[in-house]
Amino acid sequence: MSADTLGNYFTFDPESILTFGRNGRLLGAIAFLYLNDRGHDALLLDEICLTNPEIELLAAAGEKVSATYIWACAITGRGISGYGKVAEHLRRPRYANADVFAQPSTRAGRDWLIATCFEPISSFQPDLWCYERSWNRLPTSGTSSRIATGSYAHARH
Repeated sequence: MSADTLGNYFTFDPESILTFGRNGRLLGAIAFLYLNDRGHDALLLDEICLTNPEIELLAAAGEKVSATYIWACAITGRGISGYGKVAEHLRRPRYANADVFAQPSTRAGRDWLIATCFEPISSFQPDLWCYERSWNRLPTSGTSSRIATGSYAHARH
């Protein structure tokens, strides 16, 4: 994708691209597609062009996000420490209920998804992985009834 394409999405939603560095040196960046309900469905059904997604499938700035797609990710060396800030960013109320999706394009990307608890999911989108937010997961049998019927809202903070 071109710099112009990235720039258009950044203009649409300035929170879609995060950069991190140290001492004025860029160490990494991550770009997200924040999908609305229609975009979430389109992702799972392989009905979205991920190199140039339609704006109508994206959550408008300030709108709650149905799904977050890691669109691009690049780091060098100590840049990995920037992912703590990414996790903090994705805990904000706008994104908190959105599961995070990605498609690895390299072996290192696949290894990173595995290390960060993403799992491959069954969908029409090829090689789609998902990090399901803990508060979105169904309780497993064997948990106490108090936990199984309680709210997971506290886990977001």
